Amino acid sequence: MNMTFDDDLFARKELGENLMRYVEDNHMFYDEALVLSLNGKFGSGKTCFLKMWQQLLEDKKHTVIYINAWQSDFMDSPIVPITGELIQQLKNLGPKEKKLQTLGNAITRGSISISAQLIHRYTGIDPQQVGKESQNEPQEDIVATYIKQQEKLNELRKLLSQIVESQPEKPFIILVDELDRARPDYSVHFIEAIKHIFSVQGICFVLAVDRKRMEQSVEQLFGKIDFDNYYRRFVQREISLPPIKANHFGLVLDKIGKKYHDIFPKNYIDDIKDDFVFIVGMLDFTPREVEQVCDLYLQLFSTNNIKKINNHLWLVATLFLVAINVKDRENLFHQIGTGEITTEKLGEELKKYKLGFALQNNASKWNFLVRTVLAANLDENNESGIAQAEAVFRSIKDARGSGLSITDTLKDMWQGASPHFRPFSHIYKKLQKLQFLLD
Repeated sequence: MNMTFDDDLFARKELGENLMRYVEDNHMFYDEALVLSLNGKFGSGKTCFLKMWQQLLEDKKHTVIYINAWQSDFMDSPIVPITGELIQQLKNLGPKEKKLQTLGNAITRGSISISAQLIHRYTGIDPQQVGKESQNEPQEDIVATYIKQQEKLNELRKLLSQIVESQPEKPFIILVDELDRARPDYSVHFIEAIKHIFSVQGICFVLAVDRKRMEQSVEQLFGKIDFDNYYRRFVQREISLPPIKANHFGLVLDKIGKKYHDIFPKNYIDDIKDDFVFIVGMLDFTPREVEQVCDLYLQLFSTNNIKKINNHLWLVATLFLVAINVKDRENLFHQIGTGEITTEKLGEELKKYKLGFALQNNASKWNFLVRTVLAANLDENNESGIAQAEAVFRSIKDARGSGLSITDTLKDMWQGASPHFRPFSHIYKKLQKLQFLLD
């Protein structure tokens, strides 16, 4: 099913429309291909945006080609996948289709031939004797092979120009997704192929990348370099996906959680939605992480008998631990779940999130979360443990917000009964059991 901006939960349609107008207005401004970098960290929704944007462009009668670089990174060269996608997704090319395929194959064989001869010269190993396809091919001089390859490259660029010129009024747009997930050497070769082989006026490449991961790929190949200058050799302009606003996270919960609404007591639905928005905003989650929290939280309640489901404090404590499981499963999640973490250390971890999160008018929500988390980490109703938690709470609570004491929170959490186990231990065991089944 095609994705459109009608499915967009993060208000990115305006970016899509502005980007389309920019490409339309500027694609012929450059003597070579226009290359744009769409930057967003892993899980930020780059693929969803590209798919929605592709549909918008196609609705406006643009020629759009979508390439998933990660799916072809088992190959040595990106030339064949790029030409292959051009052939597969373009219609009515006629004789140009066969010529495009022939040129792509010839250029790739030329690259392999040059590499094989260099290996043979400096190691004594002849790779061409290993591959069945090239066993019967005559050995050519490296220079002659290079010259022949350059001729084929010029032919390919000329052919691409002819294809682009057949629709002069609109840009020829190629979307490259998952480039940052591909093998480091392959992702670098990909952008180099765009620059040196497919850079034809009238074509626009849009590369969806996690810029930091792309920088790491380049450094793995070339060592520590000035990445900004390096990347500007290939990209004319960079665009960042806009940050997700807090209210958009609530829309995600609504979409994923509709079928689970009957799980929670009706009087807590709105409160849990507000808590969810606050916690995922505080932890600076990507859209992918938000979906993971939603799925795990709702599955937990639909498949496990969590204690006190009719208690708001238990619901929030569970949501917090689920979120930490997604954010920092290998460290903080296990420390909290097993009881390894002390009250002071837990307070320090919470303080980190407070310092990095704009509380705005959510001081009361922050205080509520902190005292709930500290109370859920207590396993006995003893005065020293409660006093310690009270001291930590006073040190990190927001003075602008209201809030009960840890003692009052424990009373509400256990509804007047004496605490007889640590809530986080119970929730942790249920989460571990669920994830064991899922894994």
